[in-house]
Amino acid sequence: MEIIPVIEVRSGKSTRSTFVRSDQPNILRDDVLLIAKRWKDDGATRIHIHDVDGARVGMPQNRDQVRDVVRRIGLPVSYSGGVRTPEVMERVLGWGVDRVIADSETTLNLACKPTIQRLGDKVALELRPFNGKIPRPGGPPGAWLDVLNFLRETNMLHCWSQIVCRVSLGDGGLAAPGGEDIGKFIQQARVPVSVFAKYRTWDELRQVQKFGPAAIVIHEALYDGTLNLPDLINWAANIGKEAPRTSDIKPWMPGYRQGASAPTAASTPAAPRPSVPAPPIRPVSQRPPIPPLPPFPPKR
Repeated sequence: MEIIPVIEVRSGKSTRSTFVRSDQPNILRDDVLLIAKRWKDDGATRIHIHDVDGARVGMPQNRDQVRDVVRRIGLPVSYSGGVRTPEVMERVLGWGVDRVIADSETTLNLACKPTIQRLGDKVALELRPFNGKIPRPGGPPGAWLDVLNFLRETNMLHCWSQIVCRVSLGDGGLAAPGGEDIGKFIQQARVPVSVFAKYRTWDELRQVQKFGPAAIVIHEALYDGTLNLPDLINWAANIGKEAPRTSDIKPWMPGYRQGASAPTAASTPAAPRPSVPAPPIRPVSQRPPIPPLPPFPPKR
């Protein structure tokens, strides 16, 4: 499982600021390139750039910032925001990004199908489910549908090599992950699913991880310091592995020697208990008489 940090870009700058230089710990920066460099230094293997302006107008906008990150950071970059036609997919890939994430409106454009099949892993689909459903692409407000059934009916599900599930509040905002809905979505999709949600605690991360997503895409918690990227990467790399034992405490059990594992109760026989003879039992006739109780003191 991969941990992917997100940089949301609006008007050429990051929508959130963070500390990017150790020699100036109290200065916040919103420069996209500096933030991408920080995520690389923290161990990220991929960066996701979301173009807020492009998602709003339906066409990619912040090309220069994306190209700078691709050329100067040297990490694979995923891009989302306003990708809805085959021509836009080809254009954004020409910027040097490793993967283009298309909007859900792409499912209505059957002309995209040959391009999606040809590009393969370089294209993914972004869906924004709310309680297991999404707004009908191109439909009237308030029209909701089961997205997986819709993709099967249009024969578009098998075209995508990966799906990015952006957990939504219903109005476009990012929501906390819902355990059972996310689990059903991952199991029914039958393609790798990356889960993009508003993670705030380790319990939420573990709740999503148990369903086996391809990646966890995380944004806000990295900027406000709620979660730490090196810790997240280390956690993802050691899922299912036993934590290393670093304790040097020697066990008290006998038979222990340096460099050997602690002996168990089955391997170490218990020491024999010393035999102590029981005191003899005398018959009642040979026991000493019980002394009488002293008389009560006289009343005053």
